[in-house]
Amino acid sequence: NGDITEDNISGSCTNSNGDRCMTVPGTNEVLEPVCFNRCVACEPVNPDQVQLTFHLDATHAQYESVQLIHNSEYFQYYDYDNDRVFELTMSLDTGLFYYHVLRDNAWGWDPDNPLHPGGIPSNGAYMNVSDPMISYLLPMNNDMMRENRIQANFAFSAGNQPDINSIKLIVNGNQVNNPSQYYNPSKRILLMENPPFLINGENQVTVEYTTPKGAASRTSVFSYHPVKLMMEPMIYRMDHILAWGRVFSLPYPNSVFVDCNGTVYEATVNEQGYFGTDINIQNGQNLVKTAYSETGFNEPVDEMTINAEIRHKWWVELETSINGTTAVITAVPHDISFENLELRWRNSENAVDTIAGISGNSPSVSFQIPQSQSEYEIELKAKSTDGQVYYARKMLTTKSNTHFIDVNERAPWMEKMVLYEVEGDYFDWGNYTFQNIGNTYQHMVNLGVNCFRITPFVAGGFISFDHFEISPSTGTMDDLKKMVKTAHQFGLKVFFDIPLSHVASYHPFIHPSFLLKDAAEPFTDFIMWQGNPGESDVVFSPGNGRQCVYTNLDNPYTQEYFTRLMEYWVEVADCDGFRIDCGQESLLRAPGFIKQLHKRLRNIKPELFILNEGDPRDYEGVNFYEFGDAAYSWKLNSEWGNGGEGLPGIYKGVYTVNQLHNLIMAGIPSDNGLIMNYANSGYHDYLHNRYGWEQERAALSLVTTTYGLVNIRAGEEVGAVRSNGMFDFNDPLGYLPLYKRLIKARKELLGNYPAIERITDNIPDNVYVYTSKANGEVMLTAVNFSGSASAISLDLNNGAFEGLGKTQWYNISEEVTTDNTQKETMQISLDGWNASVYALNHINIPTETKPVTFRVNMQNEEVSASGVYINGSFCDWNPDYAIKLTEHITPEHSHY
Repeated sequence: NGDITEDNISGSCTNSNGDRCMTVPGTNEVLEPVCFNRCVACEPVNPDQVQLTFHLDATHAQYESVQLIHNSEYFQYYDYDNDRVFELTMSLDTGLFYYHVLRDNAWGWDPDNPLHPGGIPSNGAYMNVSDPMISYLLPMNNDMMRENRIQANFAFSAGNQPDINSIKLIVNGNQVNNPSQYYNPSKRILLMENPPFLINGENQVTVEYTTPKGAASRTSVFSYHPVKLMMEPMIYRMDHILAWGRVFSLPYPNSVFVDCNGTVYEATVNEQGYFGTDINIQNGQNLVKTAYSETGFNEPVDEMTINAEIRHKWWVELETSINGTTAVITAVPHDISFENLELRWRNSENAVDTIAGISGNSPSVSFQIPQSQSEYEIELKAKSTDGQVYYARKMLTTKSNTHFIDVNERAPWMEKMVLYEVEGDYFDWGNYTFQNIGNTYQHMVNLGVNCFRITPFVAGGFISFDHFEISPSTGTMDDLKKMVKTAHQFGLKVFFDIPLSHVASYHPFIHPSFLLKDAAEPFTDFIMWQGNPGESDVVFSPGNGRQCVYTNLDNPYTQEYFTRLMEYWVEVADCDGFRIDCGQESLLRAPGFIKQLHKRLRNIKPELFILNEGDPRDYEGVNFYEFGDAAYSWKLNSEWGNGGEGLPGIYKGVYTVNQLHNLIMAGIPSDNGLIMNYANSGYHDYLHNRYGWEQERAALSLVTTTYGLVNIRAGEEVGAVRSNGMFDFNDPLGYLPLYKRLIKARKELLGNYPAIERITDNIPDNVYVYTSKANGEVMLTAVNFSGSASAISLDLNNGAFEGLGKTQWYNISEEVTTDNTQKETMQISLDGWNASVYALNHINIPTETKPVTFRVNMQNEEVSASGVYINGSFCDWNPDYAIKLTEHITPEHSHY
């Protein structure tokens, strides 16, 4: 019965709790039937409610589970007669009924219902319930005939049965004789195969019937052609796609012909009448036509326009060398020749400093390395003869060790990055928009974070069915560009969330394979199959379920798709990095491709950041940091499994401080990769709700002082308190100051690569004490992982303090300073679950100045050859874009 309790049930198939049960014998034997075919409570039928049957036809799909969601409640569809049509009958009141449909648990809409809130399918579907009504009419309005039939589903209340003789079926103005013969009263479906009166082009069908309470009528206008093209009306991003469709007229020909932009292809017709062929398309609109013969395109049987936005395949790799004080960058074109390219070298507009003499249009550029310690970025603009543009960049650092940043090297800015995890509607509950995210930038800056990531905003989200299409409810491409540009003006970097490992179970590249089998190229091998494509089940994620269909990342077409996707978001939206959803699954399946993808992205933006989902400690033998910059520390703070390790294990009393320390140290990679630590994440409820406020603050102290990347979940810094649906950044609980101090200390003193040394002398087993050391700075963290108060005594001569024990210690947690200059020991008292964090040899947290670059647009302006002065300071000028002047200013200033 699940959560439903049934009364008055007795007999051998029930237990004392009223649950249906059966005894499973030890050996095979046939049991007498004692239970109903499904375990749900039987509810009496309300005679005034409409009995409406929802359906989903999975005849040509892999779905095994279909559910309807209404008001956060789930309802299961069933396939009672094993015809692959899933059905759910509900008793509904009249009025609007809004719902979503899950296919194999992938969130979506009802594919046979054309009614969507706001006209957007991803918003779900709705029924305007009336008594009587026609709930479904296929073919759908404004669609095409997909099956050679007309189907109408009747819905009415128990006491409002239809008059069978009143049924009318009208096709293009022609009334079908005796339509009641096509009506099945038990299923309440009117179904007519091979309907008459259809014409080549636009068709109209109307179904009507009457009941004692009134009449129901519904009309659908759809397209029909004896040979019908059936490609999805999406924007295509690849230069070749599957053109496919169906022949409706019998007998089926052996083949039909497809014309795209003047090129003719022959397509074999299978036993069900389906045909498909791989066609080349180009940017813009592509006219696709079909005909029975190669010479029949003057009067095609059907035609449709395919819209495409195709990014070029070619790219220009930059190779570097340094010989003494001279550096050389060489362009190496791929899939294009120099003869078809126009090159132009320059200093990148985003560079902190510029290098004199970066110019020219030759395949390489050489220059003298500046003597000043700084970071430089050189840019190559490559333009093809057809007008397409590609930008490649290389970053040079002259700080400590002069070198070009390698593709597998973390960019210098990552040493002090603090990440803010933004689930879009965190800020305004239920309203995930680019504008709402942009409204919080000043808060992010005040908090001290310098980058943030947003969850997938494309169609389907984490389980996408179109990785290039922005969900309309989130905003437009212009809104996204504005969000990113404004973030950059605030000094914030923006990361997008991209799933490479899987697609939604109803991705448009999947369905044609069930109709055409292995003749659906190039879509056939876009995903992984358990056997023959279209004849076997798909391969899906064992951890995330059937909604996540595995992409075939070894397939060149799939590789090209995702390469174009990620380069698209970097070049068009100017994002600064990615979180790779289920990154561990991508790395394990296709390490070679992921390395090449990483290389391609860093060739465009060398400071790009990549966070791979997955904990490296779970996958021995796989170096996550060859494929990106950071990975998750799931083991530190995850409730998955029994939540018996890391911080949850500590708080449950099943994990020791020794185990915790060993876990943290095991997560430190050998090559400066960043393990991402967090007190809170979107995987679970806020830690204060799970264990308590003090436990959350103790976790925060830990993650902001250990090795790795600090992740702050949006809202945790104000206790996740909301006001009118939004987080209350006025901080009613007084949480924010502690977060600001710890983040500031992290950035200004430690950075993300500190060395951790544990102190155990005279320390109780329940207290974790360690120093964090970097850049000549030392911090001490003491955490009491028990509910009882503890006191510790520290020997100030301990080598872990690097000679700074006998100095002034600034208590970041309490904002007090202790003078230890004349002491030998330091006494620290910790209440239950409390933590104290100290900065040694400090009386406060120092404030570091930041470089701010001023730019003045000098295009088309006359400027003397000697340069330009701004506020009395001389600066070089670049006629391409702007005068530049960089000054170092404290981050507290916001206006200049």
